[in-house]
Amino acid sequence: MTLIVAAFNKSQVCVSTDTQLTNLSNPADTTEAIKSNYFYCKDGKFLTAYTGNDVYLEDDVHVADWITNLLAPSDIREQHTSDIIQAMVTGLNEKYYYKQTVIDPLTILVVGWVFENGVAKPTLFRITNCETADAKAKAATKQFEVYESHDKRGVIVKGSVQLGVHPQFDSKIKYVRKLLKTVSFTAFRDTIGSSLYDLNTIAHNHPDWGAYIGDKTVYSGIHKRGDGVDAWRFPSGQKDYMLPNFNNGTMSVKGLKVHNDPIEGGSITLDIKR
Repeated sequence: MTLIVAAFNKSQVCVSTDTQLTNLSNPADTTEAIKSNYFYCKDGKFLTAYTGNDVYLEDDVHVADWITNLLAPSDIREQHTSDIIQAMVTGLNEKYYYKQTVIDPLTILVVGWVFENGVAKPTLFRITNCETADAKAKAATKQFEVYESHDKRGVIVKGSVQLGVHPQFDSKIKYVRKLLKTVSFTAFRDTIGSSLYDLNTIAHNHPDWGAYIGDKTVYSGIHKRGDGVDAWRFPSGQKDYMLPNFNNGTMSVKGLKVHNDPIEGGSITLDIKR
């Protein structure tokens, strides 16, 4: 399982994921993958990220690409958030219904805003086959459930980690929660993004967690107004990398790759207008 972290306050939402895709039967056999998506629908905008052992829902199609494919045929700007979440749950249940092998755990976080009567309502959906309603771990099943919450700010951590066993890791989470109360709009990416990268580094260096968590992360950030994704790589200095998938009603895109970035570690903003 990878490490995904969602951090959000009233004005901005971000997810941070490592980019290592691990072969569980041979942890030394790893590749790079994007584990996050952005979508903008009729009444909301969200970032998604996944963690789990079942990274391929179809032949050579891992979860982030599967989500992009699932949303691509529809006119997403005419669909409500609730319909999109239900489509994900139904699609996962259909995939798992026919599984004959070991049932693997999978959790997808969907975090952003639902717009109701001109008000942006912070919303988190947790789609999972391996957690209870109160986020306790359970044996993975073929049936996926969705749990919804509406906290104004928070930090959600999922993956190959355990809270309460690594003081430095837990302290960093508390630190980020405090930052979310005071961080300025313009400093959000550099302040929160770099702290989430520090969190990933702690987990990567852990003797038990590290084999499944890469040493590079992708930060994706959105804010309430406009249509666009702020994509950033940690650590800086990377010139070749992948960018998050997105569906925004104008187009559905996956497999975005940057080669020889002229500004090492530079920010690339996807600002697609309908």
